[in-house]
Amino acid sequence: MLGLIRLCLREPFRRESFEKEMDDELRLHHESLVRHHMQAGMARAEARRAARLAFGGIDQIKEDCRDTLDAPAG
Repeated sequence: MLGLIRLCLREPFRRESFEKEMDDELRLHHESLVRHHMQAGMARAEARRAARLAFGGIDQIKEDCRDTLDAPAG
């Protein structure tokens, strides 16, 4: 998640690149949770569902990062 925080703090001039990096970062974290659940014995479908519930709303996380970028400095 630290990588995501760093992405949120990058300059807003790289918006397109930021969006792609944010998508990649979130996907990696989600897949990591899926793998973790599968290693604990869950079936893939069950692991994906559990990861979605534990991870929370990806769209909300993205919006929070965008808000951080758009917030006035200082």
